[in-house]
Amino acid sequence: MVTIKKFKGSKPPALRNGEWATNGNYAYLGMPFGEYKVFQGIFDLSETQSVSSFEFDPDKKGFIIEKDTPFSKIVALINSLPKALKYNDDDATSIDLLFESSPYMDDTGARVTFRDFSYTINLKPLTSESEVVFDIDDALLINNSNVNFESIKFQYMASKGALELFNSSTTVRSCSFEAKEDVTAGDIVFKDLGLNRIVVIEPSFKMEANDVGSIFNVIESGTTANLVNPTLSDPDYAPRTAAGLLKGGIIIIGNANNIKPAGEEALRTSPTSNEHGGIEIRTTFADSISGSITGISYNDLVDKPDLALKADLVGGQIPSEQLPSYVDDVLEFPTLADFPANGETGKIYLEKEHNQAYRWSGSAYIYTGNPLKLGETENDAHRGDHGKIAYDHSQTEHAPADATNGANWETNVANKPTTISEEQATAIEANTAKRSYPEADETKLEGIEENATVGADWETNVQNKPTTISEEQATAIEANTAKRSYPEADETKLGGIEENATVGADWETNVANKPTTISEEQATAIEANIAKRSYPEADETKLGGIEENATAGADWETNVANKPTTISEEQATAIETNTAKRTYPEADETKLEGIEEGATVGADWDTNLQNIPVLLTSFLTKLADAGVTSFDIDPDGTTLRLGCDDD
Repeated sequence: MVTIKKFKGSKPPALRNGEWATNGNYAYLGMPFGEYKVFQGIFDLSETQSVSSFEFDPDKKGFIIEKDTPFSKIVALINSLPKALKYNDDDATSIDLLFESSPYMDDTGARVTFRDFSYTINLKPLTSESEVVFDIDDALLINNSNVNFESIKFQYMASKGALELFNSSTTVRSCSFEAKEDVTAGDIVFKDLGLNRIVVIEPSFKMEANDVGSIFNVIESGTTANLVNPTLSDPDYAPRTAAGLLKGGIIIIGNANNIKPAGEEALRTSPTSNEHGGIEIRTTFADSISGSITGISYNDLVDKPDLALKADLVGGQIPSEQLPSYVDDVLEFPTLADFPANGETGKIYLEKEHNQAYRWSGSAYIYTGNPLKLGETENDAHRGDHGKIAYDHSQTEHAPADATNGANWETNVANKPTTISEEQATAIEANTAKRSYPEADETKLEGIEENATVGADWETNVQNKPTTISEEQATAIEANTAKRSYPEADETKLGGIEENATVGADWETNVANKPTTISEEQATAIEANIAKRSYPEADETKLGGIEENATAGADWETNVANKPTTISEEQATAIETNTAKRTYPEADETKLEGIEEGATVGADWDTNLQNIPVLLTSFLTKLADAGVTSFDIDPDGTTLRLGCDDD
């Protein structure tokens, strides 16, 4: 067990590497060279503690997340978790978040982040029967922490991914990932920001069926990713590649024949690298989360035929006559639904609609990848699941109808390049300087601008010509010296007339801003009603003395508001009979006035007598014990004289 030093102040004492100290608010972890890390809060796994309304169970070493708990409350728990554990004495120290069977909806509107935890956090179902669904709107961010997930179904936004990691470690075991939206550019599940250790064991994916989705958007420098058995997905919704791009990291893919390599389609050997750096390694045996690779040999395949169905890499070629016998026959069916209910163990079943291969395991059809495709060589046929028989079968049954024995330039060579004749080739060789005209002409052209002409002709090749006038227009302008276009008298007349003026104003046609008018009948009616009243004056006077909402009379039962509390006639008679309004007889009141509060019937020495004086018997007993045999009191009562046998 690791002890933890307690101190006061903000600076811890000198700490050795791995040693802990705390001042009650912060925990300090000793690092090499006298340095230390600071963590806000420490957690004692030996005690029951409460963090953000969640009870910690020390036996389970975790928090129980009840069903239908909103994600915002889970985020509050994550944000209030301590950054360090008191008994952090090995790498296995961890806290579990144990989820009851339920969907958990993202109601946060913000990113959920695990940041700077010094111990491992595990998110998993409370029991093996629990079905836990995370319906999230943004990828969970793991930053400088170790966070693991087990048996959780992620429903995530395809464009944002489910998990985003930086400088962290995670193991994702038996989780499923389902994209929530259609993204034509392709789905992603994990965003790698670099410096991560990622292990994904037996995942399943439901991505968009657009043949462009990737499990990782990129494998960055410093990241090692290990994918183990990522073949549980429906082939129509499985990811196209494990990583969209390698940029310095390493990805190890085990038992994933249906996932294409990163980069160029032609790069089907393993390991694979590209111009950005990084390595992709494919292996049958990547069952260890350490990412180690176990090689396989030809003898492994002969002695254990089942391995041949798994093998993705086989060193060298295997003679067709030495292949396991059960790959000699490939059974074809139009669709998966046409497969027999019970297959024959070890046989390869080809689903022609999607060109997918399966093997009957004794209880179910196991997807094994794509069979050989046209264009693969016979040597390639010795690799993979099907061997030479499958190669021969693909060549005879699936060869193009117009295939030929050889290529003839004139008849069956497609996409022929442009060629030249022998005479053209000889002429090119003879013209060593490759000139197409004499050098003198070339020199002459150097002094002439592009598009130059012998001369400029107004009608044909003068550009950007200005606006011109005729000779007649020029003569007229000269004759009209003042440049007036109408007589001066007319100009003066127009100067006194406003724009849009008319000969007269007509009410119906050209009077603007006309006021509201009334008819002759309305004018006569107004004149007849001189006081302009709409009801008789007597009625107006009557209404003036009546308040709003007044009624003809007030009825206690129906329309009296704010009624006071009342008493019955019987209650009134009883009150009148009790004139003094007393609640008890006057004699009793007089008796109580002479008795003090807290008085008792009598005083008992042992129970309720206060301020008891010192008993004389007790006093005398004490004198005798002290050797006093006699005493007397002076007549004045002020002196007590004691006598003893000796004096």
